[in-house]
Amino acid sequence: MTDWMMMLPLLLLTGAVAGLLAGMLGLGGGLAVVPSLFWLLRWQGVAPELAMQVAVATSLATMVLTSATAARAHWLLGTTRRDLLPWLLPGVAVGSVLAPFLVTRIPVSFLTALFAGFMFAVAARMAMPQRSPQQAGRARPLELGFGGVGVALLSAMLGVGGGILTVPWLQWRGLAMAQAVAVSVTAVMVVGVIATAVYLLKGAASDLPGTIGLVHWPSVIAIAAVSMVVSPLGGRLARRLPDQRLRRIFALVLLVVGLTMLL
Repeated sequence: MTDWMMMLPLLLLTGAVAGLLAGMLGLGGGLAVVPSLFWLLRWQGVAPELAMQVAVATSLATMVLTSATAARAHWLLGTTRRDLLPWLLPGVAVGSVLAPFLVTRIPVSFLTALFAGFMFAVAARMAMPQRSPQQAGRARPLELGFGGVGVALLSAMLGVGGGILTVPWLQWRGLAMAQAVAVSVTAVMVVGVIATAVYLLKGAASDLPGTIGLVHWPSVIAIAAVSMVVSPLGGRLARRLPDQRLRRIFALVLLVVGLTMLL
C-alpha cells in the first residue's frame, strides 16, 4: 500500500502554495497541485497515464474548497466585478462538463506538453502592455459566454481551474489586476465543482487506495486543509500590491511551473 504519511509534509507545502496562488493571483492552485501531485504519484510507482489523470482530477477537487475561500475573501473586500459573473459563469459551466470527457482520451505526453506550452504562452501575454483603464470591462455578453466555455474547457483539461486564462483575458479587457483575480477565483470555483463531479463518475483508479473515480481524497484533504487558511491572506496581498508587480509575479510563476513540467 502506498505510504501517504511519507508524502504528507509535501502535500501540506503544496497546499500552502496553492492557497497563496489562488488568493493572490486567482489561479486556483492547480499550477502547484498538478505538477506536485503528478511527481509524488510517480515517486510512489503510479503509472504516468494514471498519475496525470489523478493529478488533474484531484487538483480540481482541491480547488473547490480553496477557490471558495478566496472568492469569499475577495467578495468581502469589494474587488469582485459582480456585473460580469452572470455572463461568464454559464459558459464556464458548459466547458467544465465537456473537459473531463476529453482528458482521458489524450496521451499523457501530449497533455504534459500542452500544460507547459500554456504556461509559456500566458506568461508572455502577461508581459505585454495592459489595456488602458478606459477600456475596462467592455467585454460583450456573448464574448464573455463563449470565452467562458473556452477558458473552462482548456483549464479543466489541464487541471488548472481557469485562472491561468481568465486573469490574462480580463486584464486584456482592461480590468485592474485585483478585479481580474476576484472574478477568476469565482470562475475557478464553478469549474472545480462541475469538473470534479464528472471526474468522480468518469473512470476509476481502483489500484490506488483512497480514490473515488479519479479523485484521490487523502491528497484533497491534506492540500485543502492548508490552502483554505492561506488563500484569504493571498487575497489581501492582491489588493495591496501594485498591478504591475502582480503581473510580474503571475508571469514568473507560469514560467517556473512550465519549465518544471518540461523537465
